[in-house]
Amino acid sequence: FAGGYYGAVRYQAIPVGQESQGDGQVSLTASVASLVLIEVPGDIDQKVIVDYVQAYLGDSRGSLFTKKPDFVGAAISNQGGSFVKPFGKVSVSNTRGNEIFSYELNNLTPRGNVLPDSTRVFKDRLVNTETRTVNGEEETVESSPITWPGRYTISADISYGNGGEIFTVNSSFWYIPAWLIIVLAAVVIALFVGGFFLYRKYVTKSTRRRK
Repeated sequence: FAGGYYGAVRYQAIPVGQESQGDGQVSLTASVASLVLIEVPGDIDQKVIVDYVQAYLGDSRGSLFTKKPDFVGAAISNQGGSFVKPFGKVSVSNTRGNEIFSYELNNLTPRGNVLPDSTRVFKDRLVNTETRTVNGEEETVESSPITWPGRYTISADISYGNGGEIFTVNSSFWYIPAWLIIVLAAVVIALFVGGFFLYRKYVTKSTRRRK
């Protein structure tokens, strides 16, 4: 049948003179597996779904962060009968709508595959790199494009195959550092306490006037 097929070829080292292990024998051996992809030409149905594009902090994705997220991940499902190599542009914009970061999805040679009936998450680092010359030597400096607290938007235009079908996906996340949450909580508490004392003072004056 036409479509994509895959399997694994596993190589295992066996000590010299030990073709098999008897009862009670234990040994540790190294093994290596290579993934083999085979595509049978013909009438192949291709169907791709972009499940989500979100920000990550380490291995955890979400929409609210107290620390700066350091990855952007795009989950792509292949519901067709063959392999697909997704590609496209992903960008991040700040609260004002200005683009602060962008990259090419699956920008490898060769591009990574999504196997049939599976989902793959393509994660890329959310970091800017800059080369500077210090004391006559070049060094690479990394910095996060997430600079200020607020709402950020991720936009992705993802395609596959010959690029005839393009998926446009948008999502947003909030970066609110812990120190800002503490400051806001302190302000709310101060307003509440101040309002309570003003209310008590007003009630006390009103009572005295009635007397």
